[in-house]
Amino acid sequence: MNLSFEKKVALVTGGRLRYGPVCGAGICSRGAAVALVDINESAVRIATERLVAAGHKAIAIRCDSPMKLR
Repeated sequence: MNLSFEKKVALVTGGRLRYGPVCGAGICSRGAAVALVDINESAVRIATERLVAAGHKAIAIRCDSPMKLR
């Protein structure tokens, strides 16, 4: 199966964690732009910079959930 995400944007939560950048790179390799989202701004920016350095379209977004898990 050949999935193309050309002209799409994917929102990847947990963007600074191990799987966030890996998923982002996989989605980018199929043509999409990626928004990596995480509470840790500096870490998500580093992950995004790596994607951009590899030639992908990506942005970093810092956000926090209003819900506090117990």
